Amino acid sequence: MNRYLEIFAITVATFCCISSAKEADDPTSTQLPNGDLLITNFEQKDLGRMRAWGWQFQGDSFNREFRTGTRKLRARVGRYEGKWFLTSVTENPKSTGTLTSPPFIIQKPYINFLISGGSSKKTLQANLIIDGKTIRTSSGNDSDIFERVSFNVKEFQNKEARFQIVDNATSMWGHINLDQIVQSTNPKGKDISSPPIIDNQNAGFAQLIDSGKKITGPFTLREGKIINSNNQSTPLENTLSLNTTNPITLSANADFVKFRNGEVWFCTINGIENQTISVQTRFAGNQTLPISQISILEFNKKENSPDNGKQPSTLYRFEGEPIPGKLIWIRQKDIAIESPLGIIPIPRQGVRRYVIENRTSGQDITSDEISLTDGTKISGNISIEENGDHFSINHQIVGKIRVPISNVHSLKRRPENIAWLSDLRAKAYEATGPVIPPPSPKKINPTSAALSALKVNPKSKITYSVPQLGNGNIIFRSTLAPSKGNRGSVKTSLGNSIDNIITTIKPNSSEQLIEINLKSGTDLEFEVNFQDRLIFPCAVELRNAHFVSTSTDKENT
Repeated sequence: MNRYLEIFAITVATFCCISSAKEADDPTSTQLPNGDLLITNFEQKDLGRMRAWGWQFQGDSFNREFRTGTRKLRARVGRYEGKWFLTSVTENPKSTGTLTSPPFIIQKPYINFLISGGSSKKTLQANLIIDGKTIRTSSGNDSDIFERVSFNVKEFQNKEARFQIVDNATSMWGHINLDQIVQSTNPKGKDISSPPIIDNQNAGFAQLIDSGKKITGPFTLREGKIINSNNQSTPLENTLSLNTTNPITLSANADFVKFRNGEVWFCTINGIENQTISVQTRFAGNQTLPISQISILEFNKKENSPDNGKQPSTLYRFEGEPIPGKLIWIRQKDIAIESPLGIIPIPRQGVRRYVIENRTSGQDITSDEISLTDGTKISGNISIEENGDHFSINHQIVGKIRVPISNVHSLKRRPENIAWLSDLRAKAYEATGPVIPPPSPKKINPTSAALSALKVNPKSKITYSVPQLGNGNIIFRSTLAPSKGNRGSVKTSLGNSIDNIITTIKPNSSEQLIEINLKSGTDLEFEVNFQDRLIFPCAVELRNAHFVSTSTDKENT
């Protein structure tokens, strides 16, 4: 009798273990009764478990339980599978985000799914991605009624892929709904068997060092080169800058670490111990960062969070007065400060930032700079892995970081033979306005048109010293373009007493690439005046302005 009880107990325990393991396992590629292979059905309640399986959540649109959205739209979508489905409808109509699956192997000729929602092909997408490139895409039809769609992927069988859902829309019909994504032997619904049509006007660019010209995207990395859809390629060594136009999407209530050299890492700040801060990042996993390299810890970052508060060794809250003191602990539920009144724990959701040191070491103008789609900015020596599809960043604190191009927003390189104008301090500035002096030249935040730009108003002259970049000739190169909202025409003069270039920029002028030969130690003057009538607003932009040495004794690395 005891023998039978032992066998029964072992059987029950084994069954329970198998059931628990099955529940904990990633369901991706699970075979369904009809023979389909499941990618996801959005029946998982615990988003933390999905993250553990490799699903990547960015932004606000998909970062909540699937059943919450289902309850809002259940009566409007028609028939769907199971209990829950995915929707990007939230209380905030301006929320955006992406949801990306872990990689899976394409084993069947079709990928079938249910889709509905907005029809914007630029901002609402269900994408299949291979090697960082979108090879199939679909959107809704301005209706919440689910329709079936089939991606024909016969030519991609046995390749590794990811399924990505994108919501970058903020207008009417600015949401997307999906359900039951499976691999199947047979198509069900609308057949999509070709890649999306590429809009080269908004597909990014790579600017070349040798010619200053641009090649348009979208881009992939292959065989150590940056390659576009027309099979044009450039080695990284000849790339000045790269703009992928992959959108930057900040997570709701995100933490970030600001370094003294200007780097910003979006992450989860987990703790403090032995003069180090432990963080969890999407791009480099768990890392331990020395406090000596950090200036600010930001918590619960919101779109409209105030940016004031710079007093060192001070904790700032969303409500209440700042609290000076030493940072004692950082926990999931609270953050503690040792003040003259003792140790004060503050609920984490009420903490805005802790300033460690408001002095910075200055922006690193010798290292490359890469910006990621989660808002992170990293400095370091960047390369493309040989025969690889990732950028490799040699970081001074954490060592090697690998980043796929799909997670890259932009790249700004600083090889030894390049000096960016935005990294230099002007030698002199003169302004003589008709009534009052015009505004001083202003650095423009990076845009889809340029990673750096200087806005200069008429009746202004700004002078720079030409930097030392080897023993050969130096070329100053930039594109000139009217500033946003410009209504007047200007005449610009670029050069010095020996040689200069005169250019007229009208409100509807296209970008003009200009370059001039210079010598180290001389001056470069840029002067802007009204072309004829005084019309406001009126300004011109120097975009991606830089000096490049043609010397052969400096490596172009």
